[in-house]
Amino acid sequence: MKKIIVVLLSLLLTLSLVACDFVNISDFGIFDFLGIGEDEGGGRGGRQETIVELGTTFEFGDLEITVSDDFGFKILNERWSAFDGEYIVSLPVSVTNIGDRSNSLNPWSVTIFFPGGTGMTVTDQLDMGDDNILMEGSVQPNVTKHGYLFVPYRGEGDYIFEFYDPHDDDNNDMVKIIFEVEFDFDSVVGTDFSLGDTVLVEGMEITFADDISWGRINRSWHDLHGREYFVIPVTLYNTSSRTQRFPFSFDTFGPDGTSLGNIGLSVNGDDIRNAGNLLPGAQLTANLHVLYTVDGEYTLQFTGWNHGDVTIRVQIER
Repeated sequence: MKKIIVVLLSLLLTLSLVACDFVNISDFGIFDFLGIGEDEGGGRGGRQETIVELGTTFEFGDLEITVSDDFGFKILNERWSAFDGEYIVSLPVSVTNIGDRSNSLNPWSVTIFFPGGTGMTVTDQLDMGDDNILMEGSVQPNVTKHGYLFVPYRGEGDYIFEFYDPHDDDNNDMVKIIFEVEFDFDSVVGTDFSLGDTVLVEGMEITFADDISWGRINRSWHDLHGREYFVIPVTLYNTSSRTQRFPFSFDTFGPDGTSLGNIGLSVNGDDIRNAGNLLPGAQLTANLHVLYTVDGEYTLQFTGWNHGDVTIRVQIER
């Protein structure tokens, strides 16, 4: 008889809650009885949500994550990727293990959202080429690794990187990086440029000077001894948080479309091919040396190591 009464009371309570859908069941103390709390943001389990801006360092579990204050664009050049040929937003990131055992940034703990709120799958997040920080693997305590968070460009607006690991009992907080993207066609590789333009390639700002100078090959042993060449100054500025160098190999073509070969290493030591690594924030100026044949339009074709190409067209009138 007692069991029947308990069941009837439970049924009456349920019906009353359904009939009064405006009632907050937490007022009945049920969650307190079950030991379930609510955080300040209305979630369960005491989860806190923090929003950070670019240029911020924050802790996520036993990882210290530093996000660059700027991002770049690239055209993905990976035939195996579903995003091959697409514009990709590249955000430089550094991750330091501040724990006491090996650790990594788990790709299942990061969710990427496009403007409008549509999210990417984990498989897609790992499908955007080299230097993806989500594919860098584990590091030992007090070790820092560098890479990028990538997201395909899907229009202007707010992009979100959400850090949250529901399986980590020691870290149930959520961190969101929210940043606005405005598409800058002048900073996207894969486009034709002219002297005076600046190209931003994955944290390396490359400026091609709009003035040129002239020289003559003075190497008696060289097949091109006595031939003229023109010089284009190039300024490299490392805007990323990691050490980098000039990210291209390149070839030069005369007005007739034939390759002019590599004369830079035979001219002097300030050729761009001799430029070494740059620490974050460092800057240097080196030169491109191009063999002169006749007046006309010269083409400088730069081939990226992990990204698309950059083409510079130069009109020369001697």
